[in-house]
Amino acid sequence: MNIAIISNTSWSIYNFREHLISCLKEKGYNVFAIAPRDEYSDKIKAWSNFVPLNSLEGNSKNPLKDIILLIDLRRVIKKNNIDLAFSFTPKGNIYTCYAAMGSNTRCVPTVNGLGSGFEKKGILSRVLIFLYRYSFRYSHSVIFQNVDDAYFFQLKNIVHPSKTKLVNGSGVDLQKFQPKIKSRKSRNVTVFAFVGRLILSKGFKDFLNAAKSLSSNEEYCFKLAGSHDTKRTGMSVKELNEFCKNTGVEYIGFIDSVNEFLKKIDVIVFPSYYPEGLPRILLESLATGLPVITCNTPGCKETVVDGKNGFLVPIRSPESVASAMQRIASLSDKELTAMGLSSRELAENKFGVEQVTQQYLDIANLIQTEKLKAISLS
Repeated sequence: MNIAIISNTSWSIYNFREHLISCLKEKGYNVFAIAPRDEYSDKIKAWSNFVPLNSLEGNSKNPLKDIILLIDLRRVIKKNNIDLAFSFTPKGNIYTCYAAMGSNTRCVPTVNGLGSGFEKKGILSRVLIFLYRYSFRYSHSVIFQNVDDAYFFQLKNIVHPSKTKLVNGSGVDLQKFQPKIKSRKSRNVTVFAFVGRLILSKGFKDFLNAAKSLSSNEEYCFKLAGSHDTKRTGMSVKELNEFCKNTGVEYIGFIDSVNEFLKKIDVIVFPSYYPEGLPRILLESLATGLPVITCNTPGCKETVVDGKNGFLVPIRSPESVASAMQRIASLSDKELTAMGLSSRELAENKFGVEQVTQQYLDIANLIQTEKLKAISLS
């Protein structure tokens, strides 16, 4: 059976889907990675059949480009005889289902959060609901990463409960992300860090403002890591650097090796109110044994047992973020270590990549059985 893994960047397939592809291949499935070409494309060629699809990149709202994407997807699915398509991003989810209409391809989209299109009610959100509702009629099943998103799609009559499946995010490699060993005693400082795209709704400015209010205390250290986009960040690189300078924050920019970076910090701070599925950085932080400060929002709240492995804070509240930082900084090394161990335990119990991958394998096996049965009856 030919299985497609469809995403809007080769980078995301390389970083998030290697384990899934590897397990599918071990089970005898022929796997195609379909994504726009970027610097990670050659890397994923080593463990999959890579099919470039540049029309899938970007966030364009141009209908003509969407038509081109639909045509390209239909061509790729037909040319490679795709039996099952796992898609992972909004456009990929919507247009893969449309492209497979009238074919024998089974589509299983994964909803990684509601996305920016649902942040504000308006024409865009209504159009998205219409597109999702019609396209998901042709899905075999739909995977969600948190209960709130599944409930929203059911409430809007986008997907029937019988098609709904839940997974705990993309999963995290518990072997690769190991608990850090060194305590903060050797540094006499507690290191707090934000890691993620510098989008306003990810809460990076709340982190900066919280850091500013605490910057006079030399026992605190703050690091900001993530890719900058002037339009979505809301400020130029020069303005961001100046902002960080005034708040006592070290701006690192994009980091490729998140694993190594997490070993050098004590606490992850991610006050996001962006409609996430289950943020990967939070899963990686749990596995590394870091206490977590994040918002009490869908996709984020699943990673924290408040007071045990971190703290949940209200959205758009730098004061609450600063207060949570102070509470953690006041803990003894023994208490901080216990909080980190609770994070690791949560990762092992719920978020291991093997557990998540098995759910995708179960779907693939079910669809293969259905197809074989249909052939035997024909």
